[in-house]
Amino acid sequence: MMDPPAASHHRGGQKKARFSEPPVASSARSLQFPTVLMAPPLLRLARLTCAGLLVVAATSHARLAAAGGAHVLRHELFVGLNLALATLLVLRPRWALLPTALLSIQQLSSHGSDLVDSVRGPGPFDWASLGVLVFFPALLTLLVVERRKAGTPERPQAAPPGS
Repeated sequence: MMDPPAASHHRGGQKKARFSEPPVASSARSLQFPTVLMAPPLLRLARLTCAGLLVVAATSHARLAAAGGAHVLRHELFVGLNLALATLLVLRPRWALLPTALLSIQQLSSHGSDLVDSVRGPGPFDWASLGVLVFFPALLTLLVVERRKAGTPERPQAAPPGS
């Protein structure tokens, strides 16, 4: 026999089911779903921190573009890309996965070769490229983990044999 779902009184004396409680069934193999499908606060904080770091990177690119050195157009482009991705991370994190993946590929290629050149050449070590090479795979991983945690209910636990 199934227990009735939790109810609250509705106009006219009729009962209306609340959706804040998981479904209840009599069998031990019933599915129990979490009431809110949201990423844990720590993942959200990490994502927002990454958005802040992208704003810092955009500021750095803006400074380099304003200095008028080499690659001004490239720096201006990355101001826009970094700010757009930071905005997605804050306002629409689910939409940020594909742009992050595409930008990660470009950044790994570009900054990866810059880092290798700095190690092989006589110049100073390229710390900025190392930071980029750590940042983008970490951000991509964070978005995938956050999406999986926020978008799927917890997996049901199988009932022990014989119950």
